[in-house]
Amino acid sequence: MSVKLMPVSEIKESTDIIEVNQLLKEDWYLLDSYQSNGKLVYVVALVKKMKARLDERDPDQPFSRMEYEQNVLGGLLLEPTTIEKVSTILSVEDFSIDKHRIIYKAIKNLHDNDSRVGLCTVYEMLSLLDLLDQAGGTKYISMLHGVVPTANNIMYYAQVLSENRLKNETPRDISQQ
Repeated sequence: MSVKLMPVSEIKESTDIIEVNQLLKEDWYLLDSYQSNGKLVYVVALVKKMKARLDERDPDQPFSRMEYEQNVLGGLLLEPTTIEKVSTILSVEDFSIDKHRIIYKAIKNLHDNDSRVGLCTVYEMLSLLDLLDQAGGTKYISMLHGVVPTANNIMYYAQVLSENRLKNETPRDISQQ
């Protein structure tokens, strides 16, 4: 199930959000919510800044490896059920950036243990393992969630990363024989 982005101002479920509404502008969006110590906690992101980052990108330039990795992770956070297909072609080693390896491993471990995969559970797992800072922190992981508008292209991005790994392995494999 993907998380629907909705303006925080449209949330009517809890009176707790009134305090949050006083702090937030229309550009903040609810990404997730969960119960903690009997209180409802909301995870929000400033979508306008994320969109501006994407708008700055030159459409004539190909994606960098980092952007493919970010798109895969963002897609997994948007649509966690895609991990089943993605994990058939991608492994932790396919990610070239350490924080992306940490995040992918957390998502995969949550899924493999039949736990709910979402921003909050990824934060909690990384925090419990004292890896949240190494993974870029909550702001970076929230940014990943907003970097892709849909998870529709996740298999394409995963395939590109997998093919890049295979291209890089081929010369090493030949030289080792």
